[in-house]
Amino acid sequence: MTLLIYAVGLATISFQLGRQIDLDIIEGEAEILHSLTVMLQDEVAEDFSEEMLEDPGAQMGVLLKASRFKGVLVARLFTANGSYVAAVPAGAREEGLGSEKLGLVRRRENFAAYHPAMNPADLILTDPDDPAPVVRTLPVIEVVVPLHQKSSGHLLGCAQYFIDGTSVARELRALDRKLLAQSLAVFVLGGVLIAGSLFWVLGRLQRANRQLTRRTRSLLEANRELALISKTSAIGSLTAHLLHELRSHLFGIQSLLSSKAMKEESTAETARASCQRMQGLMSRLLAAVKNDEGTNTHYEVSFGDIFRTVEEQVKSLPGRSGVSLELKIDSPGTVSSRVANLVGIILGHLVQNAVQASSEKGLVRLLATRTDSRIRFEVSDSGKGFPQHLMLWIFKPCASTKEGGSGIGLALCKQLATHLEGSLELTKTGDDGCTFALVLPASAASPETELIDEPEDVEVSI
Repeated sequence: MTLLIYAVGLATISFQLGRQIDLDIIEGEAEILHSLTVMLQDEVAEDFSEEMLEDPGAQMGVLLKASRFKGVLVARLFTANGSYVAAVPAGAREEGLGSEKLGLVRRRENFAAYHPAMNPADLILTDPDDPAPVVRTLPVIEVVVPLHQKSSGHLLGCAQYFIDGTSVARELRALDRKLLAQSLAVFVLGGVLIAGSLFWVLGRLQRANRQLTRRTRSLLEANRELALISKTSAIGSLTAHLLHELRSHLFGIQSLLSSKAMKEESTAETARASCQRMQGLMSRLLAAVKNDEGTNTHYEVSFGDIFRTVEEQVKSLPGRSGVSLELKIDSPGTVSSRVANLVGIILGHLVQNAVQASSEKGLVRLLATRTDSRIRFEVSDSGKGFPQHLMLWIFKPCASTKEGGSGIGLALCKQLATHLEGSLELTKTGDDGCTFALVLPASAASPETELIDEPEDVEVSI
């Protein structure tokens, strides 16, 4: 396509250049004939006064002398206003001059035109008694030159010549052939350069495309590795969470067993409940790991089921008693089992922290809200809030205000929330308690699910 466009452009330029050269050659012939006519008019002016030169007969002498030039087929004489006067030879056809040619004559300019194939019968009348001649066209140059006084420039008339253009036609054909040969040479040379440049550029583009393809494959492989690392990190977080919870429960069991104020039956019951909670925690962590690895069956879990799981986790929680847990679902919905397991772990830890932070007979609220763009869970307590010196470190590992705490629980919950493409933030803290918000994208929910048996407002005393 590039070579085709180049060829069309080069042909157009060559054609226009050839036509301009042809026009220059024809106008050169007209200038020569005009110069000869002026010279003949000067010769005639020597024999006539300026008043006598106004007579068309005086100009006829110029026409007769000019008609003897080689190649002149017909010569016509016209007045200054374009009226026909006479022609040489006597059998020449009588025709008008035309407004275009007359306008050039009045401006003292020459008119030149090339007729590549003209019938001589269009110029000279033939005898009707003669047999029909064989029609043979020939190239003709038409020239119209003004006739005017040398001294004053007064227009006396004009002469029209029809000249045999055979020699000029040969010159024009030779020039066209030469111009064509040069154009072909330029096209071949330019085409080679263009083709070579295009092949070089396209070769570089192809190599760049291959490199881009390889890099794209490398990026895809890196993305797969990053996804695997992310899953591995999440599994590691679950393991760390398990160790954290086990440590917390073991510390609680140790505290209860070492307390002499408690009866043996109560201590055993509490220890049994703590063991059950640890077994339940390990079961949920194992389910979460299986879901992440794709080895578990996926199903939908409602917000109410998640809340009931959290409720079971905190019912047998040792420590403070008389704390009320308020569960409220503003907008019912479901999430996948994978999301439900991780959300249950996060909310369970937040609620346990809230119960432990709340004063006796305090209130812990767990709220679920779903909109078109997100799912939001809020956990609020009635404690004393976080100390100011820990505000910047609440989600950092090894920062804890609880006795026996490892300080990694909130950090692990934060990481699990990020793994779910969500966020975990402390939205409120003060003397009347603090509020944590877990926000997940709406894609984690099944928006078409409508549940009629989910609790809207349930209060449980611990």
